[in-house]
Amino acid sequence: MEKKHIIFDFNGVIVDDEKIHFLSSQLALKEIFNHDLSQELYFKFFIGRTNEKAFEDYFKMLDIDSSIAEIIKIKNKIYMQLVETENVAIPSTISFIRKYKNDFSYSVVSGASKNEIWFHLKKLGIENLFLNILSCEDITESKPSPQGFLKAINLSHIPANQTVIIEDSISGVRAAKAANTFCIALTTSHTKEELHQADIVVSELNISCFNFD
Repeated sequence: MEKKHIIFDFNGVIVDDEKIHFLSSQLALKEIFNHDLSQELYFKFFIGRTNEKAFEDYFKMLDIDSSIAEIIKIKNKIYMQLVETENVAIPSTISFIRKYKNDFSYSVVSGASKNEIWFHLKKLGIENLFLNILSCEDITESKPSPQGFLKAINLSHIPANQTVIIEDSISGVRAAKAANTFCIALTTSHTKEELHQADIVVSELNISCFNFD
């Protein structure tokens, strides 16, 4: 019997580092524009999106004409400095990945940078457990576009009806459903009500989530 394919989002699913992303975005905007980013606007513009798309839309809202690449570079540098000594792994997800590595095929699809994803996976010692690791450098369309998920499905040679996607953002859930897959949402960043489009909504990943046909 062919293994089911599990595609993990990264931020909010494998690591809970949203506070660090918020702070690094805040500090970058403060450094360049002396602008204060509120938590409300961060959740509106940044959660579940690539840095490029988030800053692009945020700059449009503020009517700022500036280099997106430059602020992303500064933000990423601050992020890596802040996260260096932090343990941001989500224990239940990491435990699941390790325990069931022989029962499922794994991939990662995320809007995070390749450098960020590999830093955390290597730190956890699980980087070799994934068939495919797709970052913002591998994808041209942000979620809710299903492009990244469809690419991972194609690379895995495991069909969508044998694929389960683990997400934590509203745009990620929409992308998973647009890819015609079963979606499990974690309430890391949103409430159960906000994630209602997912097939299952749970606080943490466990094997009972996979008791379906």
